[in-house]
Amino acid sequence: TLVFPQQVARIDRQVRQPVRGSVEEALNRHLRHLIPQVDAVLVSDYKSGVVTPPLLDTARSQARRLHKLITADSQGDLHNFAGFDVVKSNRRETERTLGRSLEKEADFRWATELLLDELGAQAVLITRGGEGMSLASREEGYLHIPAANRSEVFDVTGAGDTVIAVLTLALAAGATVLQAAHLANHAAGLVVRRLGNVAPTPEELAWAIENW
Repeated sequence: TLVFPQQVARIDRQVRQPVRGSVEEALNRHLRHLIPQVDAVLVSDYKSGVVTPPLLDTARSQARRLHKLITADSQGDLHNFAGFDVVKSNRRETERTLGRSLEKEADFRWATELLLDELGAQAVLITRGGEGMSLASREEGYLHIPAANRSEVFDVTGAGDTVIAVLTLALAAGATVLQAAHLANHAAGLVVRRLGNVAPTPEELAWAIENW
């Protein structure tokens, strides 16, 4: 539902039955074939039944064996992604995983640092909407990164996907975790300015950074 110029409501209808049998086997074969050809593996779990435990195990084991970067964005229990390099979630899903409300800055620090240890990750990122994001990493410790854009927010569709996609791409290209997080923050600030699920261009991202 749009109340110009902002999105105020969205209803999703999904089938959440896990894939099984020949479909799961085919996906597993594709993973084993494709992972050796890529620089990074990104698992985005919408709890729609595609990311089953066997497929998750294949992605993780193949990435480890081949020394590939592996990242995750999940709407479910973050503990399923133990052993991933970077795990990203939003505030609500993190609260659900940990069974605790996150309100103060100290809460976000506690949550990211706890997950960093429990998952054995190199970095954990929690997106916080207009409050930006919280990052805990073995390189930088804990950091709160303010939102790059708080004034021109029309449609948040795809903002979380943009964060993990840009973060993963930047890390695969050789950026530090902090550099990658800042790039992802600016990219998310761009997409919320536009209606619909859009991707920022490299030129738009460069402009946003230069004018920050």
